[in-house]
Amino acid sequence: MPISAPKRARKLAMTRTIVRAYGSLFEKPGLFARAGWAWMAVAYAAQFASGMFAVRFAGTILHFLALTAFAVVWHRGILLGERPQGLVHLRFGREEVRYFLLGLLLTAAILAPAIGVQQWAVAAAPHASGLPAMLIMAALLAVVAATLIAVTRLTLVYPATAIGAFALGFRRSWQLTRGNTLRILGGAVLATLPWTVFSMTLNTLVKDRAVEPGGLTAAVLLLAVEVVISFAQIAVCAAFLSYAYEFIVGGEGAGVRPADQA
Repeated sequence: MPISAPKRARKLAMTRTIVRAYGSLFEKPGLFARAGWAWMAVAYAAQFASGMFAVRFAGTILHFLALTAFAVVWHRGILLGERPQGLVHLRFGREEVRYFLLGLLLTAAILAPAIGVQQWAVAAAPHASGLPAMLIMAALLAVVAATLIAVTRLTLVYPATAIGAFALGFRRSWQLTRGNTLRILGGAVLATLPWTVFSMTLNTLVKDRAVEPGGLTAAVLLLAVEVVISFAQIAVCAAFLSYAYEFIVGGEGAGVRPADQA
């Protein structure tokens, strides 16, 4: 059954949805532990090795892969009621590969325009010495804001991809999110920003001890906490997008599988 756009956009209750997203961590502690512990171990080992052996890029990619696999499980747990089987869950199949590539593509879509404006400002500087710095900053912020809004219109592809509803692509997501763009963007910010602030604050408080003699224990524990925080952050963000997807697409299409779309 094809996914159809609603005749008139319903307004997503952002506050209620973000509260539900945070609540999913407390409602599904078993899912968080079972689906996350093995991937957390992978992410921890990757980040620890990158700090020890200066292979930071590889460590970041492995961490991103682990978060991708966990996000897919969280989406499927909310939208399809699935639970990972077995003690160790390290699946990385078709949905995870697509999800990972989507993450790279949309991240590049956000960064590329900003980098382009920055490079333009650097190139134009010698020929426009009177160009106000505020004008350059305003142009950069405008491009970033426009890009974030545009990318937000595409974010329904994340939960759709996670549950195998590949019929919902960028074009369909763009149509379906009309009227809810700022609500989705605001919810995504509220889902991620508090965790980022907490992680940065914790890092600032602990890093001085980590560099002191005998501070290796503090550094090891800090890294472990930061990995758990990153998984909690992705769980809340995935939950918010899942609930938004469920609301916007509708109960009839929210859990549709590829086999049901024929």
